[in-house]
Amino acid sequence: MKTLAIVLLYATLAVNLTVRLGADSGTGVPNLVGLSLTDAMQQLTYQGLTLGTVTVSASSSVPFGEVISQNPPAASVVPAHSTINIILSTSTYLSAATSSEWIVPQVADGEGWKTGIYVVNTATTGSPVSFILNFFDKNGQPKQFTFEGITGTQSTVSGTLGPSESTVFWTQGTNAVSTEGWADFKATSNALNGVAVYQSTNNNHQVNIPFAIPAGGNLTLPFDSTHGYGLGVAIVNFKTTNQTIQVSILDQNGNPIAIDHVDLAGMGHTSLDLAEQWPVVTGRQGVIIFQGAGAILGIRYSPEGAFSSESAFPVVQ
Repeated sequence: MKTLAIVLLYATLAVNLTVRLGADSGTGVPNLVGLSLTDAMQQLTYQGLTLGTVTVSASSSVPFGEVISQNPPAASVVPAHSTINIILSTSTYLSAATSSEWIVPQVADGEGWKTGIYVVNTATTGSPVSFILNFFDKNGQPKQFTFEGITGTQSTVSGTLGPSESTVFWTQGTNAVSTEGWADFKATSNALNGVAVYQSTNNNHQVNIPFAIPAGGNLTLPFDSTHGYGLGVAIVNFKTTNQTIQVSILDQNGNPIAIDHVDLAGMGHTSLDLAEQWPVVTGRQGVIIFQGAGAILGIRYSPEGAFSSESAFPVVQ
């Protein structure tokens, strides 16, 4: 659903950062290694330097999305507004095949909805693999759900699966009031994978969403709000710090029709109806670009009540 291609959107960016704090005699280059792209850009802004070429490289030691190296190196003295090039890590998130951490962007229960989370060990041989699902609410706090076959409410479920084994966790879906959140899935091996199933308890329609890889960058969803169709959107911030997600809505010709933002707490989540949040989309088609989101899920619905899923994909520049 999301791969490290999302960071490639920065590969050709040459952001001209004009804030200057250095003297004509030169500016010290800050240490960017280990920082995220956003933090690195902030450091360069503070020093009055310019971000140059951003490339990505696989790394077994530097976490995903963090700076591996820079040129010129830290502590160098360069003229103000000089260009600093960086290399970002793809770490273990290079592709779905290598990821052992996933996101379930939306978990909904009650008021006509229930969620099933299927976990599968795709390996046919080898040792058992353990996993844990942690559930969070819109504020990034542990979220309690009631699951079929499990006593009491749970903010965490876990298990161990041998080769070719599988399991499923269904929320009960019996509450009159809807409760929502998201889940972080971690496993001891990338052999585990899964899918979330959203089911309407009113008509038993279902839609399946593969687990998403934690990411960051610009993600886009197409929308079609003509003829009574609509789009529900879930947005996840998998980072521990608060994030402002910039939202750009473009028509079919690529012209902006709305610019806005969504504020999310660290490890937070929100869900919204596109036309209710931004009525300007009514009767239109186009795309929505979310800048800085960790995971995006779209649920498209028809006037008759049928629905289908939409996976966000990276913006490439």
